Amino acid sequence: MDPFPIPLLFPTTTKDRRIELELRLLVEELESGAYDYLVHLILEVPSLVDVVKDELARLRTCFQTSRVSILEESTPDVALPPYCVKPESWQGEESRSYALSL
Repeated sequence: MDPFPIPLLFPTTTKDRRIELELRLLVEELESGAYDYLVHLILEVPSLVDVVKDELARLRTCFQTSRVSILEESTPDVALPPYCVKPESWQGEESRSYALSL
């Protein structure tokens, strides 16, 4: 078995910094019948990602129900916990920075 299988989704960057999401290989795998137990598709795509419409239409035919949403908002930033940015909040007495230099 290949330890590094080829991914089924291929995001590629285009000239205007948008990303194109290719669904062809995923659709071909689903059309093989190996995943007939999947009945619902929920796909949420960030607004900077373009999906090939023909591939999306083929993908939808592989499911009984489907919902595709374009997300206008970007993913919110999440604050790092204090121990990631403040050495004084590390647990224990010794510095853990040695682990980074190994």
